Amino acid sequence: MAALNRLSIAVVVPTWNEARALPRLLGALQHLDVDEVVVADGGSTDGTVDLAAGYGVTVVKAPRGRAKQLAAGARASTADVMWFVHADAVPPPGSATLVREVLSADDVIGGSFLLHTVGEHAEPLWLRIADLRSRLTRYPYGDQAIFLRREAYDAVGGVPDVAMFEDVELIRAVRPLGRLVSLPLEVRASGRRFETNPLYYGVLMRLFPWLHSAGVSPQRLARWYHAVR
Repeated sequence: MAALNRLSIAVVVPTWNEARALPRLLGALQHLDVDEVVVADGGSTDGTVDLAAGYGVTVVKAPRGRAKQLAAGARASTADVMWFVHADAVPPPGSATLVREVLSADDVIGGSFLLHTVGEHAEPLWLRIADLRSRLTRYPYGDQAIFLRREAYDAVGGVPDVAMFEDVELIRAVRPLGRLVSLPLEVRASGRRFETNPLYYGVLMRLFPWLHSAGVSPQRLARWYHAVR
């Protein structure tokens, strides 16, 4: 185990054609006290891989799919803490320090942040309503920048290889191992998908989590999701 308050942190970023969004994140990470950044790419064709390599981060290639990419990124790291951050999100200043502080408590195995969805041109009220989920949900989603101690991550076999809701499934698996905390800082995430089709993604955001909690398998939900899209 690393010295108290100096746990090593690896940021794992899954990407697929994220050349537009990725520079904001990688630029922000240069100002955070993290030890590794691993970009796990799922076959981008827009220059994402070359862009990431230009920032000097580790780049690994994986089959497309967030679960497989997150797992590949974690395998490429040796850090004490896995911090999973979406490519179109930006953690706040000081967040790595706060992660280490909360993990100094032996019973804390991980946690997540609050979400602040940012519009491309404006921030309509319905984006703020969407962010309420990060304050109310029992199981944090991947867009909340989940972080976990490596021993807890390894103990449950890593990211479940499922087609959807790998984030929720991972949190369900590790929850019996210790305490998970919600940090008061906000991760700023792009609302680009909501702005493209707000009605569709609004319904999706409410309906699919309910179906998942009711027992519908991630594989079936993924088939429905792609069929509707």
